[in-house]
Amino acid sequence: MSSLRIWNLLFLILLVLQTLPVKNAQNQASRALIAAAGLSLITSNYAGVTEWSVPQLVSIALVTAILLRRKSFYCDDYPTFTYDTTYDICYRTYVEPEVNVLGADAVCKAHGAQLIRINSPAIYDFVVKQIKEKSIFSTYFQGKRASSSAPFLYDDGSPVTYFNWDTGEPGSDLYLRTDTTTNLMETSSGNGDQSFICAVYP
Repeated sequence: MSSLRIWNLLFLILLVLQTLPVKNAQNQASRALIAAAGLSLITSNYAGVTEWSVPQLVSIALVTAILLRRKSFYCDDYPTFTYDTTYDICYRTYVEPEVNVLGADAVCKAHGAQLIRINSPAIYDFVVKQIKEKSIFSTYFQGKRASSSAPFLYDDGSPVTYFNWDTGEPGSDLYLRTDTTTNLMETSSGNGDQSFICAVYP
């Protein structure tokens, strides 16, 4: 198979793959790498290193544009939300009014979003960054359980996969929030009024 056909087949496969939901850092990195390869091909063609036909260049440019846009297009439907390219997240931070955990959950759902889901060290770092930048006292995030001996679950019913507990945690409460001093994770009754972060998950 010629290199031309290989590239055409590769970009066709990648185009199909990139229309699927993106939920991890590896897929994010692959999209960035593939998009960079597309830009490199276009640049090399204009520099005379390669010779692609106009239709082929248009196809490559289209796929590259889709890959670059794929990360944030869903956030366009949420004008009050912000897309963070570093953390690949569409979010809105509510500093005030502070509400209890059920109120925070209701506000997020009213906007077609959810309380932010901390499922990795990177997203935890993002939450801490928001706390520091916006001088937030404490913030609720996804994670609740039916009893003190039950596992914490995300809104979709799957187990919470990341914890960064404060000293002496987890306690016996049923919800999760950040500690007011260390910003580490702690259990909460959910009754106190706190700030919160909503996020959209495609």
